[in-house]
Amino acid sequence: MVQQSTLNNQHGDSPININSPSSPSHQSLHSGINASSSSHQHHISSPSSSSNITLRIEPKKDPTALLTWICAAEVRYPRNYCYPRKDLYLQAIRHLAFMQWRVEFQPPHKDDKDRKGKYMFTPPDDESQTFDNLVDACNYEFREDQDAEDELRQDQEVDDFVSMETLDEEGMLRCGLCNIACIDYVIMGLNTFCSNSCKGCFDDLQKQLFENVTIDDASASSLIIRYDTKKSKINQQCDYELFKEAAETLCYGFGPGIESMVEQMVYNKKGEHGGFYTCIIQKEGKCASVAVFRAHARNGFVEIPIVATMESFRSQGLCKRLIHSIENCVKRLGIHHLILPSLRTRLAMWEHFGF
Repeated sequence: MVQQSTLNNQHGDSPININSPSSPSHQSLHSGINASSSSHQHHISSPSSSSNITLRIEPKKDPTALLTWICAAEVRYPRNYCYPRKDLYLQAIRHLAFMQWRVEFQPPHKDDKDRKGKYMFTPPDDESQTFDNLVDACNYEFREDQDAEDELRQDQEVDDFVSMETLDEEGMLRCGLCNIACIDYVIMGLNTFCSNSCKGCFDDLQKQLFENVTIDDASASSLIIRYDTKKSKINQQCDYELFKEAAETLCYGFGPGIESMVEQMVYNKKGEHGGFYTCIIQKEGKCASVAVFRAHARNGFVEIPIVATMESFRSQGLCKRLIHSIENCVKRLGIHHLILPSLRTRLAMWEHFGF
């Protein structure tokens, strides 16, 4: 049972002390609350020893008081060290009141030897959580404050990304899928798109990333990857070797002179060579065959500018499997056309693959 009342003195300026004579150990704290401000609206009832008193504390925003109390609560100060512990305690409680916490005083039970009673703190978002000491309550609220700040920071990062990160060197917004510079765009998360079709295609492709698909006799597997510049460095590190090996395979297949272009494609850098996905055929633990592709959902085609197979894995049909893996991937997205540049001397090979 919880009892609550608010009683003022005859002048109405300051609240009556919430202590009862039977609780001398709380006299100093409550008198400190009253002394700290003459405008407090508090509390008082004279319940039985089995009921709680709900305290009405004047709210005051002071988040630093939480962390200060957490740091100071466990420190044992010498007797001659002057520290405003009571004032800090009050500041922390007033901040909890500002954050809509319910603060109650639980009088001592008749069987308690110390006859002190204790304070109970209940957060507004979870009535099942009740803390019987201020340190735990401060820790809980401090985490809640940090979570709220993190959400606000993430929202700000989204705004910053839309305004800065999606711009190319010429100050144009580019579609997060086809990389076409666009004026009319759709925002989804941290990306911009030139159309809803590109937005939907991007979402479906993201679900297929880093999924190993076994090919034929299980001696090889296909994998689609894309470098995410917004991913944390810690998470990105585990994939770095895979991207590096894919880039090396492409550069080796075409010889010197294309390193910069390949790097921009594989690592999805801003500019005209951004927006590419990388498809890999892995065999014997190596990137045996690699291609980069970019989807244009609004126009219904996929471009594949570079395909390369390691010399030791050539003439094994891996390149054909690679193209079929990309084809199967984009068919799920409703795209049925692949475009690939070729030398005249290679036309017969690509025609054999179905081009």
